[in-house]
Amino acid sequence: MINAYLAKHYQMTEVNTADQKRLILMCYEGAIERLQKGKERILDNRPDERTTHLSKAREIITELQCALNFEKGGQIAKNLNAIYTYILKRIFEADVKNDISAIDEVLVMLRDLKSAWEYIFKNGKVDIPEPASYQEQRSYVSA
Repeated sequence: MINAYLAKHYQMTEVNTADQKRLILMCYEGAIERLQKGKERILDNRPDERTTHLSKAREIITELQCALNFEKGGQIAKNLNAIYTYILKRIFEADVKNDISAIDEVLVMLRDLKSAWEYIFKNGKVDIPEPASYQEQRSYVSA
């Protein structure tokens, strides 16, 4: 009990003291973790816990989406908005249909996005190639 309290306190301190770059990465990490747990609960046939984890993942993605700055971000912000909308749709479908393939698809996308942000934060560049896993979503994003 004390360990859980200390872990929660540490996590809250980390969030409260993190810079914007770290917060973005923490959001991706949290969404990925929740999706993995949701997938495990589908496999364990534990629907209430599945929904709890997938709902938390949707909340995190919604926070990322709400934080987009369309004035400064331009086309990148618009593309991220479309990607986040697609991700939210797929997480909802995964929850309603117990669709592990939807979770797997979203996990690949989020890992790619997290890697891209890590690259940008490290190198200060945004001219990196589009991850191959987005080929399927290209038509959705450009719509």
